[in-house]
Amino acid sequence: MATERACRRCRDRLDQSAESTSDLDTLRRETIAELRTAIGFGRWCSLLIDPDTLIANRGIGETDFSHELPRLNLRDGRFGDIINSVVLACSREHAGVLSAATGGVLARSWRWREVFASYGVGDELRAVAVDDRGCWGDIILLRDSDDPPSTPTTRG
Repeated sequence: MATERACRRCRDRLDQSAESTSDLDTLRRETIAELRTAIGFGRWCSLLIDPDTLIANRGIGETDFSHELPRLNLRDGRFGDIINSVVLACSREHAGVLSAATGGVLARSWRWREVFASYGVGDELRAVAVDDRGCWGDIILLRDSDDPPSTPTTRG
């Protein structure tokens, strides 16, 4: 679990990365490294999203279910599942924790029930990058099923 000091340090480093001249994939990997140090998670992915259509494209990540990604991305492009990127992009809250959104019953989520559970995924923390022109991308952090769920403090 992240300490307030670790969260503050992570936020400061992420704020500094806004000035980075690194290419986008390097910047996303550096962001993931900072988040992993601060809050801990096993798997992750980050997708770029077309702001006009909210369709995901060009992703990077560390998962053991990459062959499932096309199906997940197609389903994520609709409002149908809990805290998916489209829902978060269109809501006031641009980040969400699956365990909180499902009241602790992860099986209420299609993606958890149909894909994540069989890979030992536990909780999911998801955030979308939104500005006044639309949603540009997301970051999805996945904990293992034997890890503690994410908390509002985790979202720091």
